[in-house]
Amino acid sequence: MIGNEIEVGRVYRNIKNQKFYQVEGIGKYTEEPMALETMVFYKALYQDDQPYWIRPYWLFKEKFEEVDGINDERVGFVSNQEIEEAVKSVYEKK
Repeated sequence: MIGNEIEVGRVYRNIKNQKFYQVEGIGKYTEEPMALETMVFYKALYQDDQPYWIRPYWLFKEKFEEVDGINDERVGFVSNQEIEEAVKSVYEKK
């Protein structure tokens, strides 16, 4: 991984909805002949009925201002500890 590039296999959290997504792959959209746009193929870890999504790379890494005035990327890397805590909280609710 170079800089803050998206890494395949890593889990990210959406800053707006706080849900987890795992990047499954990076590819190229070929339908536009003049622009091979880089796309991110990712899995929603909270959803079973439509778990896979595709988004342009630039949009996946887009920066925006959150309601609380926090400037951040749309998604951020999630540590293993955060994943374990999220999984634990789900099982504790059952």
